[in-house]
Amino acid sequence: EKRLLNEKNEIYTVKEKTNSDYNRTTPSSYVLNIDSVYSNTMAVKYLKEIRGFNIFPDELKYFVGKHKNEATNKISTIELVGFINESNGADGKYFAGNWIGKPKSCGTKDITILNKHNLNKKNIDFIVAESQWDLIAFFNDPDCKKVMDNCVNIVLNGTSVDKTIDFINTHKNRDSALYLLRQADISNAKAMQRLHFGTGITKISHFNYTDEEVERKKDVNDLLRDGVKLSDRINLNLRTLNEENTNKNYLDVV
Repeated sequence: EKRLLNEKNEIYTVKEKTNSDYNRTTPSSYVLNIDSVYSNTMAVKYLKEIRGFNIFPDELKYFVGKHKNEATNKISTIELVGFINESNGADGKYFAGNWIGKPKSCGTKDITILNKHNLNKKNIDFIVAESQWDLIAFFNDPDCKKVMDNCVNIVLNGTSVDKTIDFINTHKNRDSALYLLRQADISNAKAMQRLHFGTGITKISHFNYTDEEVERKKDVNDLLRDGVKLSDRINLNLRTLNEENTNKNYLDVV
């Protein structure tokens, strides 16, 4: 009984210290409430009618939280549609009424990692997307979804690729594959190229865009909204290709 009492006292002491520390350093940006995205009918309507999504990953949520405007230092309560990130904050798109706008964060901005259970697989494969919309668009193609279900899925959320490179390098193995949901612009292509060389993974595939003006600066979600079959624009069969061919294909395009 004495041992149990001591354990409880120790736990209480730790909790009391943690709460005290938190009160001294209360963040100005944080999540207040998390709910299913289906709890907001206007958000669902926007995602289906404007973004072209028929289904959503379970991890897509509707958030209410505090957001700090770094330019003005103003703190406001906002609504977001997005994912929990690795800092236990929320990264998503600002939501107001029937309109979803620019990316914002409640809490520290960070990458999002989904399907972490796939880290237990013998061969660990990764999908990296710049935007949550690109990952959800990928999820809406049946063939792409099959690949996504078996991969560890990472959303950059506008952060540097360095943390993603470190994460992949920590968990990859010799036969890991990497799918890059790149966008058709130079800055994103350069970021994805850094991921390619930073991880050293040679089984790699990425989205292809035409050279026509109509597809310049588009992304994966744009292709979905244009009625393009996404699985026709990316090689989903990396395990059937040799390393030299996958590596050369990527470098030729970028």
